[in-house]
Amino acid sequence: PPLPSAPPPPPLPPAPPLPPSQPQSLITVTVITDLYPLETRWELVEGFTILSSGGPYTGFRESYESTFPVDGSGAYTFILYDSAADGICCRYGLGSYSVKVDNVTLFEGGAFSTPTVLHSFTLPLASPPAPPNSLPRLPPSPPSPPSPPWSPPVPRLEVQVCILTDRFPAETGWSIVETLSGEVVAGDGPPLAAPEVWFNTTVSLAHGSYELGIFDSAGDGLCCSYGLGTWLIVSESETLASGSRLSFFD
Repeated sequence: PPLPSAPPPPPLPPAPPLPPSQPQSLITVTVITDLYPLETRWELVEGFTILSSGGPYTGFRESYESTFPVDGSGAYTFILYDSAADGICCRYGLGSYSVKVDNVTLFEGGAFSTPTVLHSFTLPLASPPAPPNSLPRLPPSPPSPPSPPWSPPVPRLEVQVCILTDRFPAETGWSIVETLSGEVVAGDGPPLAAPEVWFNTTVSLAHGSYELGIFDSAGDGLCCSYGLGTWLIVSESETLASGSRLSFFD
């Protein structure tokens, strides 16, 4: 007689549901270098794990941007390193850095005097409070304060920065820094636009103390191996300072 057929196999159990995907955030780190880019690098860490890093850099006064995903829930620290501990702004160029999370700027800066700068943050970011359904009635505006007494204008002095480039103007730049605040009030380059050409810039300065810095990224000065470059600063037809032989900075 024929053998009885085997019963059908039992149905497979349903697959377990997939765990919910972890939301992610995008971090964007932007660094604009100064005249010493090899001194600058950064890391983004979670605990003892380095999630991303950048630098040291090679381009003078160039913008470097890095975007990468991280878990949308966690505690992170951004670390900026400057091996010379003189910052990336403002004496040796107008460098800066910024850190954004999902296009929201968390931190930015450039002027500091330590070998490291640390910024810690936690994701997700705290949401701003929701606006109320109805605006409260505002109190009447207070009367306008009386106008301040007239004061004479602050006296200013015009100076002219004159630079004759050598055959490598891409190496050359200058800046005028207010001594007490460290604020850069004027400057140009590097690079300057053309070789062996005079660049004359007139700057209006309030009375105070200032420092003129001349930069040469190659460290070989404006004179005399690669042309007869020079610089001077003039006010009211009087030369206040001048030079041509320098290394990286004068």
